[in-house]
Amino acid sequence: MVSLSHMKLNKKVLSLIVTIVLISLATISWKKGMLNDYLPFFSTTDNSTIYIPEETEVNTPPNDEPSTTFTIYKSEKESLTVNFDNINNTATFNHPKTGTTTLSGAITANGDRYTNTNETVVFLEYQNEGSIVVNDELVFKGEIEADTP
Repeated sequence: MVSLSHMKLNKKVLSLIVTIVLISLATISWKKGMLNDYLPFFSTTDNSTIYIPEETEVNTPPNDEPSTTFTIYKSEKESLTVNFDNINNTATFNHPKTGTTTLSGAITANGDRYTNTNETVVFLEYQNEGSIVVNDELVFKGEIEADTP
């Protein structure tokens, strides 16, 4: 008769074998190129193929959008001009708390968000307002006064 401890051990061994087989099948499929139809790709001049994940954006502006634009934001005390580079997805501005700063586009649920690499400086644009946050402190908030068409 099989003991209860042998049954638990057999289930663990069987689970391990199934896991190894699945990983092996996936690796073989990948190495033989069976999964290539599911990956977006670009061909290069030397006929090699570069695979790019779907969430990666290619750096080109939409056809109807200029490569650079600017927006002026005005608060009660000061104005801020932000230059947007639509090819490189960056925002550049000069503010007393940051100096001249260029931030990279970042993921956000609403509006536009630009940050430095460690996210200590953030520029947000949402519902016609622009804000600069430095080390979690709001240092500028103003409404759009003018922007390029």
